[in-house]
Amino acid sequence: MRRSIGIVTDNIYPVLDGSSLRVSRLVQAIRSEARDYDMWLIAAVQSEHAAQFLEWCDQHRLTVSVHLYDGNLFEPANRARFASWVRPEVERIREQVQGFIVFGGIAIDVCSEAIGESVAIADVCDEKSPHALHAVASHLRNWRLHSAIRQTWWLYLYLKRIHRSLRPYRAVTVAAHDDAKRLHHLSRHPHILVVPNGVDVVSSCPDVLNGLGKKSAIFHGVLDYPPNWDAVVYLLRKICPLVYRLDPEVKFYVVGRNPGAQLYRYARLTRNAEIVGPVDDIWSWLCSAKLGVYPIRLRTGIQNKLLEAWAAGLPVVTSTQAMSVFRTSENQEVPAIVARSAADFARAIVSTLTDETRRAALGRSAKEFVARRFRWEKSAGSFLRLLGISPSDH
Repeated sequence: MRRSIGIVTDNIYPVLDGSSLRVSRLVQAIRSEARDYDMWLIAAVQSEHAAQFLEWCDQHRLTVSVHLYDGNLFEPANRARFASWVRPEVERIREQVQGFIVFGGIAIDVCSEAIGESVAIADVCDEKSPHALHAVASHLRNWRLHSAIRQTWWLYLYLKRIHRSLRPYRAVTVAAHDDAKRLHHLSRHPHILVVPNGVDVVSSCPDVLNGLGKKSAIFHGVLDYPPNWDAVVYLLRKICPLVYRLDPEVKFYVVGRNPGAQLYRYARLTRNAEIVGPVDDIWSWLCSAKLGVYPIRLRTGIQNKLLEAWAAGLPVVTSTQAMSVFRTSENQEVPAIVARSAADFARAIVSTLTDETRRAALGRSAKEFVARRFRWEKSAGSFLRLLGISPSDH
């Protein structure tokens, strides 16, 4: 039996948030769970990060073939160069591996012809179709028919490409159940499975930023990512003013990379909010705040920010859209307060911040919930089983 696993990705390093976090942590967990297997990593990485990336590969015992590029991989010239490079790389090791796991839209597309008859899994993060559907609905509501038709045509072409590129893969994996349902309708692939993200539960979580105050609430994430940007605008413009009327002592902190000038302007017009921007250690903020507030209205995939807040024992107020990911087949209660409107958010935030006993109970339940259901090694095992590798093999 072949004792090698092939992994192809277009987004693994540097490890930031979202898809790069998912890919890097899954690769590490698969490496740990399949210790007796060789692992080939075929990856595209920006030139400026090459040295650190190669050190990371050595640390995790990965045999690596790397394509270096400058700028954005989505630029047509960079994408074409990556495609022409990756196909022969995949073909070169095709007969030596038990199967491939392919992460990232560009990699999935360009590898669809190169994998041949190999067992291959495509791990999909479809951010484009839900945003496009939202845009179509917005255009129609505002009677922008030409824009709606143009967006619908783009979506049709995008879905044709997805259908074509996913066809050769034995299975398709996604991070959340509603993503699986949507992708099944869009691609009609017969084997779409949910493999959720994991998170590392914080064993001890000291309040190292005690200056935040007893009524501090936090939102964290990559702030120029459209769903996060929309959530922060909604928080600053709709929720914060209502909270201020109910309790002017509540203070909101928005933490994350790339906030942009417009979010700073909105924050300056809000009496009870501050844009913190990027921080070196997000865990110190999650451990020091008293409440996480995540009014996500547009989403795809599992919300890492919620997993991280729960892992730190932080009680959370969030939206029905964000919580749709966490419905459990066992009808297990998910440890979060769900709000459906700005007024609901305001009332829930104020009442939770004034009830220390309830906050503590929610925090304990949250830690137990993620420790039981969202472990990277458990997700890695799902990928190995799809490749025909059982626990007895390693």
